[in-house]
Amino acid sequence: MFEIETKVRIGNLNEVKRALAALGAKRAKREYQKDIYLKSATLDFSKTEEVLRIRQRTSGKSKITYKSPKTGSIIKKRKEIEIDINDSDKALDIFKRIGFQEHIVIEKERITYKFERFSVGLDIVKDLGTFMEVEAMVEDKSERKKAEDELLSLLKRLNITKECIEERTYLEMLLQNVT
Repeated sequence: MFEIETKVRIGNLNEVKRALAALGAKRAKREYQKDIYLKSATLDFSKTEEVLRIRQRTSGKSKITYKSPKTGSIIKKRKEIEIDINDSDKALDIFKRIGFQEHIVIEKERITYKFERFSVGLDIVKDLGTFMEVEAMVEDKSERKKAEDELLSLLKRLNITKECIEERTYLEMLLQNVT
């Protein structure tokens, strides 16, 4: 699967909720997420722009996610491979035993809305602020351009300009705050 995604820093969460409701977006769930990003002793993910993380969630199963290097700036495109896991602590223990280390932890509260093909996450991210992430998953490369165009159209309908888009990932933002 390919992830087509963008992120926008938002000032007023309630305004965005109202705008989504006005478009007909349906609130799907509210959950706490704890993302444990892993680093390898042999591969520098900051140079390859790959991601390996374990996501713990209060609703549903935890997940292990691999993301390939990203392309694009305001709209990120990357291959994403994700599997459900029952025990994130044991998964983390396995990764540590084969040489991976915890790199950084990102905690957030997410309210998820569904609109057409998109998942819209309203995120309150510890130490970073409030954001809206809009993403679509597509099966193959041929669908990416259409999903990008639809995503930009959705942002326009929400009165969000390209200048409001945050090009960095949460991980990049947090690492810049730390260093």
